[in-house]
Amino acid sequence: MKIAIVSRYFPPNIRGGGEISAYNLAQALTEIGVDVHVITSTNIYQLEDSKFTLHPIIKNVDLTGILNYLSRNEIFYWNSYKAVSKFLADEDINAVHAMNMDSIPGAVLSAKRYRIPSVITISSQWLTCPTGYMLKSYNEVCNGECSFLNTVNCYMHSPTPNIYEKILGPLYAPIQMRERRIAVRSVGAVVCISQNVKSYVEKIFNINNKILYVIPNIVEVDKYENKKVVEKLHSNILFVGALGKFKGCEYVIKAMPGILKEFPDCILRIIGDGERYKEFAELSKNLEVNQNIIFEGFIQAEKMLDYYNSTDIVVFPSVVPETFGRVAAEAMAAGKPVIASNVGGIPEIVEHEETGILVEPKNPKQIADAVKYLLGNPDVAREMGKRGKELVKKRYSPSIIAKKHLEVYERLSLS
Repeated sequence: MKIAIVSRYFPPNIRGGGEISAYNLAQALTEIGVDVHVITSTNIYQLEDSKFTLHPIIKNVDLTGILNYLSRNEIFYWNSYKAVSKFLADEDINAVHAMNMDSIPGAVLSAKRYRIPSVITISSQWLTCPTGYMLKSYNEVCNGECSFLNTVNCYMHSPTPNIYEKILGPLYAPIQMRERRIAVRSVGAVVCISQNVKSYVEKIFNINNKILYVIPNIVEVDKYENKKVVEKLHSNILFVGALGKFKGCEYVIKAMPGILKEFPDCILRIIGDGERYKEFAELSKNLEVNQNIIFEGFIQAEKMLDYYNSTDIVVFPSVVPETFGRVAAEAMAAGKPVIASNVGGIPEIVEHEETGILVEPKNPKQIADAVKYLLGNPDVAREMGKRGKELVKKRYSPSIIAKKHLEVYERLSLS
């Protein structure tokens, strides 16, 4: 079996969890005997430990201002179509797998041109929502009813300072969504990384349920085995995420006064950077909890293992309907109990009172109560961590996820 995976960005150029997922899948497929070829942008180079073949052949143009829309979308679609088509003309490929939204139109159309089965992975809300967050006016969870007025409202409340996006976004959104629908309806299989994603795709794209598969992301559990606590990195609570509007960092900070009343020595360690760092630092001072909070800034992925292994609890208070929740899954792989928002695909990972505690989004009191319960009942916390680790092994290990993808490829090649 010879597979072409297409991804606009790819490690070491990581823009989010999607690139990590694409890399992990390519590695895992190679481990079970699949001949994997990764097609990506020209500025990517092959990592030493990679076992697949990398083809950095897609020209990635970055423009500014009003032309940014074209470089992000139509120009890249055309460049990827040309690059993937040229590759397919020279190689005997069994299936083409587009791993992210940007890669889908060019990869799918080039596969169709050469009558090769195509697979797409929907790992974010960008394919089902013009703004990518499934939040109505960036405040409440959206039901997917994307009228023009709703779209205008969402873009006007967008946290982006880009004036072009606020003005052009609502006008471009119908074109953008039409392009995505055409591409999605042309594929042989759609892989959704959670049931939550599948429900949105069924509703918005109205496609045949028989081509929809739910296959979650890979979590490399083996990385977390036999790791020791690094005392200088120890924390009672760990937050990992961008310091913006959507990961809920402020609600953990607001929970700290209530936590410190019962556990005055509790330390919250915050990993991540973003445009709201100064605001969150100021918030911690105003609440007089800054002595118990450590802002670490951005930490490289390979160093995150030490932080996960050196904390008692991981808090994942996202306010958006996360499609998967990699932070929660990685924390569970490290054997840590997780306190997470009961929204999106997160409840599919964190089982309430089994592997962690689910709380309502934007609720500092529930976060504080959950933290105090786990800190006050360390035996319960340890058992939750153990169950979480076992769950991740059973559901998200590389070999299991790779075999599920291989089954999809084989079905398509036989059809």
